[in-house]
Amino acid sequence: DTVDGIRYKEVKATTGGNLLSLILNADGAPVFQSSKFSIWPLMCVVAELSPKARHNVDNMILAGVWCGRNKPIMSVFLKAFVEEVHQLSLGGVTIKLNNVEVTWKIRVLQVVADLPAKAQLLNQIQFNGNYGCSVSIVA
Repeated sequence: DTVDGIRYKEVKATTGGNLLSLILNADGAPVFQSSKFSIWPLMCVVAELSPKARHNVDNMILAGVWCGRNKPIMSVFLKAFVEEVHQLSLGGVTIKLNNVEVTWKIRVLQVVADLPAKAQLLNQIQFNGNYGCSVSIVA
């Protein structure tokens, strides 16, 4: 699982142990099959929850929604989210449970997307276009 990995443990060590890491998902879908409008929800789940609890709709965080005739301009769509997560990664969020306050640092640990959404998120050519592979090295 995500929280068992080496990278997770490295990131957690930089926070003093109080880490809430997010798994971000972005994908687009037509509003209706015959419609030219599409909707792009930006969803997050907290990796520290068990896999079953993570994917319970009550535990999902709707971080943003883009709706329109065109695909989102990711620099615009993600700007507020990135700024907020950056602030929370520095200052954290303080949660009081049982009269004990704990400050948790927030990090985005993973991004999950299909290939067309990945191309949008990375501002790249889609996987089926010329030089569309994000990991190939062209010599």
